[in-house]
Amino acid sequence: MSATKFSIKEVRAVNSDYSDLEYYHGLSLEELIDDQNEVKVQLDFNPEIDEDSSSISIFIHCRYVYKYKEKKLEVLHFDILNTFTIEDFKTVVSINKSKESIDLDFLITLVSISVSNSRGFISAKVGYLKNKLVLPIMVPDKFVREFKKKNIKRGRYIV
Repeated sequence: MSATKFSIKEVRAVNSDYSDLEYYHGLSLEELIDDQNEVKVQLDFNPEIDEDSSSISIFIHCRYVYKYKEKKLEVLHFDILNTFTIEDFKTVVSINKSKESIDLDFLITLVSISVSNSRGFISAKVGYLKNKLVLPIMVPDKFVREFKKKNIKRGRYIV
């Protein structure tokens, strides 16, 4: 596959939630993040194809969950939509009889950019805690191939 040109059309939060744990549980966020082992990050993505606008959106879902006294408390929850306009749309997207697929290598590139954008967005939102609550460093290729392997067939990601 030759290089496909694309641009970032939009990055926006469709959900941005910070739970006031001090109000609900008498805990400050600072106390919780001092114990990093108890904060778990849940991260997922879903691609969405829009043939009419020749775009692919990557929906990033991220939750920070803290285990406290046998409870799981959601600390932060972000859903961030990264939309890319694709110049040669048909070279990376295939639509056949209600089945949509994206070239796997191209999708990995878009997911990598989307996770990076999301990392920056979350850092900006959590302000002074940004060095404590960050998305973990990951290998995008491994992230896509391992977490979504049921969607991958012959070098394509089936949407």
